[in-house]
Amino acid sequence: MIAKINRLSPTPPFAAFAAVLTCAVDRIRTRTTPTSELEELRQLLETIPLSTSEYGMAGNRLRNAVRYLRSHEWGAAQWELRTLLNGLTRDLEPAAERAVSNRRSSQSSRRPGSERHWILARSER
Repeated sequence: MIAKINRLSPTPPFAAFAAVLTCAVDRIRTRTTPTSELEELRQLLETIPLSTSEYGMAGNRLRNAVRYLRSHEWGAAQWELRTLLNGLTRDLEPAAERAVSNRRSSQSSRRPGSERHWILARSER
């Protein structure tokens, strides 16, 4: 089922872009070329506030997906679109949230006392 987006609703541009992109990926899963969604994605991409490099990379991902679809490379097209969404989500994530999530991941990767055990093991050699 394709979700329709009300163009008059106060939806932020990225949310609308993400919704249309998700619909496009769902259609690709069923081996249907999402022609109307891809055109809408092109238009919505211009409304998202991105830096020049982010916009260029997003445009490349979208063009690659279209090329893969023309060649009936369904999986590669899905990958390009998912990578586009993940990249933009990461780039547009507020810096404060990113700092908190980075701090959590670095804390969870350290086991308590792991450095001490490593030093003790080296000194016993």
